Formats: sequence, C-alpha cells, structure tokens
Amino acid sequence: MAWTKLTLGEVCETMFRGASPIYSEKAGVYVLNQKCIRNHVIDYSFARMHDAEAKPPKSWQYIRTGDVLVNSTGTGTLGRLAQVDASPLVAVVDSHITVIRPKKGSFDDDFFGWLLRGAEEEIASKGEGASGQTELSRSALSNVIISFPESIKEQNRVVNILGNAFQKLDRAKSDIEMNLRNTREIFDVCVQNYFVHRGENWEIKSLGEIATIEYGYTEKARSSGEYRFVRITDTDENGLLKTENKMYVNSFETVERFLLNSGDLLMARTGASAGNVLFFEGDERAVFASYLIRIKFKGEILAKLYWYFSRSKLYWDQVEQLSAGSAQPQFNGGALKQIMFPYPQPLAEQLVIIDRLDTLSILTRKLETLYQQKLALLEELKQSILHKAFSGEL
Repeated sequence: MAWTKLTLGEVCETMFRGASPIYSEKAGVYVLNQKCIRNHVIDYSFARMHDAEAKPPKSWQYIRTGDVLVNSTGTGTLGRLAQVDASPLVAVVDSHITVIRPKKGSFDDDFFGWLLRGAEEEIASKGEGASGQTELSRSALSNVIISFPESIKEQNRVVNILGNAFQKLDRAKSDIEMNLRNTREIFDVCVQNYFVHRGENWEIKSLGEIATIEYGYTEKARSSGEYRFVRITDTDENGLLKTENKMYVNSFETVERFLLNSGDLLMARTGASAGNVLFFEGDERAVFASYLIRIKFKGEILAKLYWYFSRSKLYWDQVEQLSAGSAQPQFNGGALKQIMFPYPQPLAEQLVIIDRLDTLSILTRKLETLYQQKLALLEELKQSILHKAFSGEL
C-alpha cells in the first residue's frame, strides 16, 4: 500500500491562531482556550464567552468538524491536541491555540486527528523560546513531516483498528484508576475509624490546649545554601517531604529557632494546600518557611498520631468549617488552635495505632505504585500502537 511523506503545510487548507475576545457572561460565541484540550477531547465547559453584543474581530474563523486544535504557547501543555468532532458548538479559539484544517478529500474524517496524535511528541518538540515562554509557530508546525497512506480505504482501516484498540485500553485505564481510588479510600476510611470509634482512655482537646505553634522564617529561597528551605510546596500527596526541586538559604542569626528535627510537624497555612500537614523525617539540615506552621505537643502525645489524624475526614471537616468565608484559602494559627484532636492517653496505645497505620500505609503505597506503573505501561502501549500505525506496520 502506497504511503506518502509530506509536511503539514502541504496537506493543510489553512492554519491559523485565534484573536483576543471581549469576554462576557452573556450568551455568545464559545472561546476555546488551552484548558479546553484535555485527553485528546475538546471540553467546552472550560471555555469562556465572547460578548454577544460586541463585534467579533475580522480575523476570527469558526472551528469546523475535522479541525485539529493544538496548544501553541507555554510549557507542560505545549503540543497537546484534539480533533473537532462531528457536532461542534459555535466556537472560535483564543490566541494560544492553533487550528489546523486539512484539505478536503485528502483524509478519512477521523484519520487526520489520529495522524497528528501520533505526531504529538514531535509537534511539541518544535516549540521555540525561553522556559515559560515556549511557542509553536505556524512555520514550525508547517514543517512537521507526516506519513500517511494515500488510500482513503486504508486510512479508514487504520482508524477502525486504532479506535477499537484505544477503546479497550481506555476501559483498562478506567478500571485501574478506579482501583487506585478505592485503595486510597480504604486507607482513608481506616484512618477515620481509629479517631471516630474511640476507647475509654481517649481525650478530646483543642490543639491550643496541648500544643504550641511556631511560624516559619521569611527569606527568599535560592538554588544553593547551607540549609534546605522547606516551603509550602515541598509536601507530597502522602504528607511527606519531596526529594526534588530543593531550595536553600544561608545561615542567619536566629537559625536555631527554625531548625527542623526528625518527627516535626509542619502545616500549610495558606493557598490551595492550606491545612495539609507534613511529617518531616530524616537528618537533613533544614529550616521552614513562613507560610508553614510548626506544631509542637506539650505532653505525652506522639506527633505522628496527629499527622495521621490530619489525613482523616474528621480533621478536614473542621478545617473547612474554621476556614469558611475566606476568599483566599487560609488556615492560620488562630484557627489551628481550635482543632479538636481525639487521642488515647496511654503512649502504648498511641504506638499501637501508629504501627498499624504505618503498616497499612506501606501496603497502600505499594499498591498505588503498582497501579501507577500499570497506567504508565498502558500509555507506553498506546504510543507503541500509534507508532506502528503511522509506520505502516498495522
């Protein structure tokens, strides 16, 4: 079967960017942005509206069935694309998206979208500019070389094979993601149960009664220095310290006051992560930043027990209630002191709970790692199938 190699510019009827709209809440034309391109599908729920009463820019062109939309600026999402399906809403794109429209009659209705999806990594690699300002120019996109069968019948065969294969792979991915969610939910339920179904030797006290709080150090972080500078962004999804993207500060007069010890608790007090608690482990020389609060218990209460408590629904219900009404998410020291913390008085019982939750946490993370590996393998398999499809090997 004959295959042809051409550039995108040679097979396109047109290639264009959007213009700057006049946004409004009034019903009007959908303006698609980079957030609208997700998992190779166009999600109109992230679009904004052009003012229905405003005159549209002359350069605007409405999207059509078969067009491929490509994220063309920024980092991370550069090169992500999606094809417009058979029933598009009345929409245009903003200046961060390039519309690629194939010549009529050259491609099967869906083949062109699959073709560019197979070239997605190469398209993204064509970005130019400094970090954070990367851009896909029309000339760079025009020079991307694509390979495809001339026969529409053969294109249709490839589309059917890819559609069936990806449908099965997406179903497998959905099942794995559900197992991953269930694994996390089971752990969360187990944590919650310990603090809801309490024994006779338990106390419930406010954090202000049983702990002191300390705000962190204000300084500009740098890429090197004498002490690691633990910031609000350094907590991973498991409440532990990230090992990548470390930042530092040099020694200062009151450094001893902010030094971290293994087992310290640090709570984020503002932003999207407000309320998250980090359990600091290890002997790395480190101090903590001002958007974090260190929690120190006065009596015989083990910090790690509170850390587990901070992952329970019982804790987060209180955080939500105490931080309600804030335009910017925040959970400061005053609110923190009002958190009611249930705990067993005997240290031996605290140790038993921590030991059991440690064991469960290790098992949970092992399962999460396994499921994440399976998801990665599925993505690799998808790329392999796409590569075979557009190398004429299907």
